[in-house]
Amino acid sequence: MSAPGEPGHPPGPRPTGGPPDPPGHPPGVPRTPPGGPPDPPGRTPPARLVVGRVVRPHGVHGELAVDVLSDAPDRFSPGAELGAGDPDGDGPLRPVTVTAARLHLGRLLVRLEGVEDRDAAGELRGALLSIPMEAARPLAADEFWPHQLVGLAVVDREGRRRGLVADVLPGTAHDLLAVALPSGERRLVPAVAALVSVELEAGRVLVDAVPGLLDAADQPEGSGEPQGGAPVRREG
Repeated sequence: MSAPGEPGHPPGPRPTGGPPDPPGHPPGVPRTPPGGPPDPPGRTPPARLVVGRVVRPHGVHGELAVDVLSDAPDRFSPGAELGAGDPDGDGPLRPVTVTAARLHLGRLLVRLEGVEDRDAAGELRGALLSIPMEAARPLAADEFWPHQLVGLAVVDREGRRRGLVADVLPGTAHDLLAVALPSGERRLVPAVAALVSVELEAGRVLVDAVPGLLDAADQPEGSGEPQGGAPVRREG
């Protein structure tokens, strides 16, 4: 399936290793790093991967409450180096180094070098925390970065094209594929192996279109134009 960020979790990220993080990804949708299947032709990987987002200051001693968007166990370990800011923006990123991390009420609290009080922590409110793409963990054979999935055709098992992957959204138990339908509506599809398989080189995502999952509000269930004329079979 796919993977936004990296799998693993705190002091580090999402679902594995370290204290539990938010439940992780489906087999196949990693949440942050590279090393798995190559990007399809014409698709440029991002220079940096977002592994967390600062929610707000916590307390008066400079701790930051962070939403973790990675599942690499050591992503927020002491000594980890991150960039704070918008990796797609025009401004420079602020280099930061993790000095400590702990779980508190289900959220990761992070201390950064040089951030010693609430005012300093407040300057980082809302900041994205990212790493260079080359620092990302290798992917398993059934994992993909979100940028590899966005734009892929969504095809049901009968070969009918049903829409495009518009986004990959983090969920509580697994990621969700936001599928843009021809009608302009969007449907959220759980990125789990039981429903979804990815054919990256073919540029498509195969989905078991259970009734209502990919149907527009005014569309009969199961309608859609056949793609290529041949049914799509699940790989063994």
